[in-house]
Amino acid sequence: MHTTDDVLFTQREVQAALEKFDSWKAPEEDALTNDILIRVFRSFPFFFTEVYKEYLHRGHFPQQWKRSIIHPIVKPGKEGISDVRKYRPINLINTGGKLLEKLLINRINHHVHTNKLLNTNQYGFIPQSSTVDAAMAVEQYALSHIQQKKYVIMVSLDVLGAFDAAWWPCILCNLRALNCPRNLYNLARSYFNERVAILHNNTCRAERNVMAGCPQGSCCGPGFWNVLYNDLLNMKYSSHTKLIGFVDDFAILTYGTTLSEAEAYANSDLATIEKWAWDNKMKFNEAKSKAVIITRKRRRDKINIFLNNRSLEQVEVMKYLGIHFDSRLLFYKHVEHVAEKSRALTYMLNRTAKLQWGLGYKSLKTVYEGAVVPLMTYGTPIWEGAITKNKYL
Repeated sequence: MHTTDDVLFTQREVQAALEKFDSWKAPEEDALTNDILIRVFRSFPFFFTEVYKEYLHRGHFPQQWKRSIIHPIVKPGKEGISDVRKYRPINLINTGGKLLEKLLINRINHHVHTNKLLNTNQYGFIPQSSTVDAAMAVEQYALSHIQQKKYVIMVSLDVLGAFDAAWWPCILCNLRALNCPRNLYNLARSYFNERVAILHNNTCRAERNVMAGCPQGSCCGPGFWNVLYNDLLNMKYSSHTKLIGFVDDFAILTYGTTLSEAEAYANSDLATIEKWAWDNKMKFNEAKSKAVIITRKRRRDKINIFLNNRSLEQVEVMKYLGIHFDSRLLFYKHVEHVAEKSRALTYMLNRTAKLQWGLGYKSLKTVYEGAVVPLMTYGTPIWEGAITKNKYL
């Protein structure tokens, strides 16, 4: 690395990172809780800060902090499946190491955000950005072209393994391309070197060296994921295509004056994405990826959109970031879905609200404002036009 070093960590910076930790979080192998670490810092703030400054100065991430205990959590709705992918691996990381991760990724994020180095089409883990912003960008791009009587093909990509598939050499290569300060880069390189994952239960224990993946439960995972995917967003695509991402949820929007033209551009750019995935040891899951034609024209032919040499499923309604995008961009299906879910939730609340027993008015109001209102109003800037019709109002 030919870049200069970043300034060392400050006492105020360490304190701010520590105070954001939850004291109730479970400890890892060393049994040190967040509360204990905060008490140590308050007793020896200068010494504590100097230790972390030295880690950054040397570009060294301690080996004992690279060990994580994995707790497999069954994903909702997949309890009866025998496939190992039904589990979400949550990592318990030593508190001292988690603090060093937080300090490191805060500095890297500050570098990329202040210098505006990340692609503006990535909305995940970005300050003042949300899923609604990403979904609005999809809606506005598609709407601008179908109003000109063009065809838009929208493809949603599903990453096989998601965070577990992040290849470390690619992340480090992208950090170099982003001119990451030298000491931050060296600390990140040490962080990725010789990591160990531990899985144990009442009868056995297994330890494995880990070579890829952003640990779920780590502080660095989200920031490193954005660094990795920034390269994909910056690839050269046709002028007819736009990629919009929220973390690992990607939407590819391609327009054309004819359906065959849009199809040709979409397949060409998907081939570029396939090559990027191959080069970075990742794979997009063609079985879960889908395509939809968005147009106000009546003619709807079948299209052949290919990913990994397989034709993607063509649908009439695609759910992206919680919003149901239909083939005419009218969002009637989304309104029906929200109404049905709200109806079920309201019925459940009604059963608990009785004259003689059950939840009181204040409790019901809290549940209503915390559950029903967010459900009904999520993404309203996108689909508000649907309720201009009395039926959907």
